[in-house]
Amino acid sequence: MNPSCEITNDISNTSNGISASGRDADDEHWFSEGCDIYEHKPGTIIFTLTGLGDERICQRYAAGEVRPSAYFFRGLLRTPHGWEWLNIAMRGSKEPWWLEVQDAIRIKRLIGNR
Repeated sequence: MNPSCEITNDISNTSNGISASGRDADDEHWFSEGCDIYEHKPGTIIFTLTGLGDERICQRYAAGEVRPSAYFFRGLLRTPHGWEWLNIAMRGSKEPWWLEVQDAIRIKRLIGNR
């Protein structure tokens, strides 16, 4: 088994910013705050991008009234704005795999700019 994929029962480790309940300290409004990337009518924009649900529920997601489902978020990741949304979701993460992704992108940009 790949060591990075091992599952443990130890939930006391909070070094990655996640509490034993599994929630980040900023978990409450991360999605609605992320909608700030769209200046006007973010709910309408995310509805148009994904085609999922209805426009009103997307407006409620953007306003922070309702948390979007994982299914909805997956649809959003599969849009042209997916990379931006992945970065919003991972904001502040210190997970080694995410830091490796960030390093790889920085290296690619350096090499690509030669």
